[in-house]
Amino acid sequence: MKFKFKVWDKIKNTWIVDPKINAKGKYIGQTSEAGRFEVRPYIGLKDKHSNEIYLNDDFRYKNAKLTVDFKNGAFGYHYAGLFVSFCVHIDEGDFTIIDDCIQELIKE
Repeated sequence: MKFKFKVWDKIKNTWIVDPKINAKGKYIGQTSEAGRFEVRPYIGLKDKHSNEIYLNDDFRYKNAKLTVDFKNGAFGYHYAGLFVSFCVHIDEGDFTIIDDCIQELIKE
């Protein structure tokens, strides 16, 4: 599996497409400005509109705004005080990612 990432540039307010990431998970184009770039790995799933899902992406599920997280070796989200792994009950394409460059869409 090829690892994929997206990088958010907090100063330019834009995503960096196909960034080069080093072995320590740092964006190679990174400057000395601490905290400028946020590196997000692809989790291997897509939403119902075929948008790739990355760590820390926001999405709606059962009318709740949730965030993709990584805990105990699995990607999932926190809901009602519990960590729920995506493998528990959400199939690929069952929800929609909310992103700065994608209009907000609520699960139908």
